[in-house]
Amino acid sequence: MWYAIIGIIVLLLVGVLLCLAAAAAMFSPDKVPASKAQSGREVCFKSGKKKLKGWFWNEEGKAGLVVVSHGMGVSVDYYMPEILAFTDKGYKVFAYDYSGYGESE
Repeated sequence: MWYAIIGIIVLLLVGVLLCLAAAAAMFSPDKVPASKAQSGREVCFKSGKKKLKGWFWNEEGKAGLVVVSHGMGVSVDYYMPEILAFTDKGYKVFAYDYSGYGESE
């Protein structure tokens, strides 16, 4: 009986540790600087007390504006293929790095 209880407790602890490790790996900010976003025009703006960096592409585009907010654990660079696809179709694109990601504070 005690062996079963101890076994269940050990399995629960291992499960919790694995979940914590997975969360840390998935949601840690990408601090690798963005590639200067290739041909985009760099802009800086404030969010609270932090300075964020973003980029505009194809500012003359007539098809509309696409705003790219990257996912957890990556920076703007991850979405460059999509950004370039939108600009090729005539869209203006604005993308920025969240606080703590890429080149943002």
